Amino acid sequence: MSRDRFGEFQQRSGYRSDVNDEFIPDQTISMTQISGQTSDAQFFSLIDDVKAKIRDLESKTRDVRNLSEKTLTSINDKAFQASRVELEQLNNQVDSEMKQTKQDLEYIQSVCNEPWLSRTQSIARIGRHQTLSKLFASLISQYQQIKHDFYDKSRQRLKRQYLIANPSATEDDIDNAIDNQQISNVFAQAVLSSNRSGDARRVLKDLEDRQQDILNIEQTINELAAMFEQVSGMISQQQEMIDNIELGVEEADVNVMGATSEVAKAVVYRKRARKVSILISLNFINLYLYLSIFFTKFVLLYRFSEFGA
Repeated sequence: MSRDRFGEFQQRSGYRSDVNDEFIPDQTISMTQISGQTSDAQFFSLIDDVKAKIRDLESKTRDVRNLSEKTLTSINDKAFQASRVELEQLNNQVDSEMKQTKQDLEYIQSVCNEPWLSRTQSIARIGRHQTLSKLFASLISQYQQIKHDFYDKSRQRLKRQYLIANPSATEDDIDNAIDNQQISNVFAQAVLSSNRSGDARRVLKDLEDRQQDILNIEQTINELAAMFEQVSGMISQQQEMIDNIELGVEEADVNVMGATSEVAKAVVYRKRARKVSILISLNFINLYLYLSIFFTKFVLLYRFSEFGA
């Protein structure tokens, strides 16, 4: 009995046929389980699944932006820590789902190149895949901007806190301290000399957490930049594939037109040859008739001369 791999894919993807064709995008999808020829129905199911993932990611990135603002504006340690934990969990979830979505797009790209597809089918699939890839690239760009904004605002907050501990510091001193993770050392000295050591320690903990957040954001921004570059490369490959297929179609059209022209010429030559053949045949017939008449007359004259003698 054959194995229903597409049914397995639907089950893994969260698709339920018993709930009005509802799609539940909460589960991780392993698209690599589908093998062989991918029908149009299966292809469109893959496209719809990735669309649902991108829509879900758009919502989650908005939540990341809101939580980032909440973290920046937290006025007490408890609220800050709660927002920070929630933001970290959401960041991890978004990062994981973005990586999975990129893998899904890479799989769909291979589905667009299955050898059994006609040129028209390939162009149609590649076009849909390209549209989806551009949508995902736009999402990455928006998420990058959210991270950049959070990075800039977090850095500005660290600068203000550094100036509290070291009012005479210059802009370069502050930048070097942040880049080299030296701010906590300055605050540690302030803690030792402060009469309000409890408050100072809380400020120091807040500072260390925010500095770690900046490092994490830098890493995320770099990863997003690499992912955006990869998806952009995928889009360029798709356009190149479309151009090559269209060029092949144009060359085929030119060849067909050339062949049609040659056939037309052959028809003309054949008609001309047929006319020449007919003319030659008529000439032979005329010559035959002429000779027949001539010999008939000759025979009659000969017999008449013998009869007269």
